[in-house]
Amino acid sequence: MKKVYCQNCNNKTKYEVLRDFKTASNIYDEFHWEHKYYIIQCLGCETIAFLTEYCDEDQWEFDEHTKQRNLYSEFTVYPEEPKKEPNIIQKENLVPKKFTDVTSYIYNIYIEVIKAYNSKSYFLSALGLRTIVEAMCKDCDISDGYVLNDDGEKVINQSGEIVRSKKLNGLINGLHENGHITFKQSNVLHQVRKLGNETTHDITFPRPNTILNGINVIEIILHEIYQLDKINITE
Repeated sequence: MKKVYCQNCNNKTKYEVLRDFKTASNIYDEFHWEHKYYIIQCLGCETIAFLTEYCDEDQWEFDEHTKQRNLYSEFTVYPEEPKKEPNIIQKENLVPKKFTDVTSYIYNIYIEVIKAYNSKSYFLSALGLRTIVEAMCKDCDISDGYVLNDDGEKVINQSGEIVRSKKLNGLINGLHENGHITFKQSNVLHQVRKLGNETTHDITFPRPNTILNGINVIEIILHEIYQLDKINITE
């Protein structure tokens, strides 16, 4: 049983479910999600609280050991646990790399992300990284892409056709499908997408290392899409 925060105990405790209710998408919907609601009682102090559990097809983590994607749920308890201020450590400022062949508006967003990181505006940095991913898809004329299930396999509809999505999760797969990036790189870009989504929807503030890792990933992808085929080692 997952422990959740109890306001009276001021700690995460085990609980008993008193009532529950569930809503979910239809099996034929393009986007699948599930939302569960619980009235719970702390098994320590018997305080009553409200708990929600949410999961959708975008909420997955890639397991490096099994090489599979695993869905995860987000739990939110009310009253909520007080948020602690993160211990923010940033060693030094970043110097933007020169990408001579990257489309100007994408490069400008990249510069803004570096500026935001250097000014410790990690919230804006996360939004900028996601925007770069979306801009790359647009610049590469990607209009849609396949959708993967929990086992990392392409989703097939009732007509035997591959399900495609115009949302960013599909567009990233479209980059891979059209040969712009590798499958492993698409998995990492999905992490950048999730980082931007969580920052926007949950109003979370990412840690500096998370943003730094995201910037490193974006720099590699920009190099491979826009710069690599322009290199001539004999010159």
